[in-house]
Amino acid sequence: DRATAEGAEDIVERAIDVYERQQDDAGLAYAWFCMAEVDWKRCRFADMEKVLERALDHAERAGGGVRERTRILGTLCRAALVGPRPVPDAIRRCEDIRAQAAQSLDLQAAVDMILAVLYAMTGSFDESRRLLGRSRTRWGRRCGSGRRPWRRRRAASRWPGRGRRRLRRLRRCGPGTWTRSGSGAEPCAGRTSRGSTCGARRERTHGP
Repeated sequence: DRATAEGAEDIVERAIDVYERQQDDAGLAYAWFCMAEVDWKRCRFADMEKVLERALDHAERAGGGVRERTRILGTLCRAALVGPRPVPDAIRRCEDIRAQAAQSLDLQAAVDMILAVLYAMTGSFDESRRLLGRSRTRWGRRCGSGRRPWRRRRAASRWPGRGRRRLRRLRRCGPGTWTRSGSGAEPCAGRTSRGSTCGARRERTHGP
């Protein structure tokens, strides 16, 4: 809400004063990025772009890591998408950012996703579909390239596979699979993918 945004802005401004006295470019990059998030909450997207430019300038002066720079560039694309820029100008902006994203699959995928939306706004639906497909491919490569198994599982959970699996289970069990009663959800006696009935599985877990 407004009070929260104003409180956050006051805190960030005090942090900026401290980092400026210390001439801490890394701290200033982070503080200006936080200020951009305040502008995002207030839907001040043109101001947000200006703030992010300052954050990017400090990050580059600090010799910031790829992660910080990637986060700022990705947020600049997000601001270009929803801000007041004309669509052709926003497309040029995002394509310039994508040219700087050669070492980051995450940023490439995110920029392609935003560009897909922008090209769809111009009626270029074939290009939009191409970019969307490339974005999905890059996300898939990112999820499977040397990441820890739990991270791959967490990334995979973002894809809409769970809903389809639940729908298939409901189709196997037939309509009216779950009904509400005073004691909670009562399953039917349909078959599950593991060969046991829904009711039998519940009985083993919870007792008769």
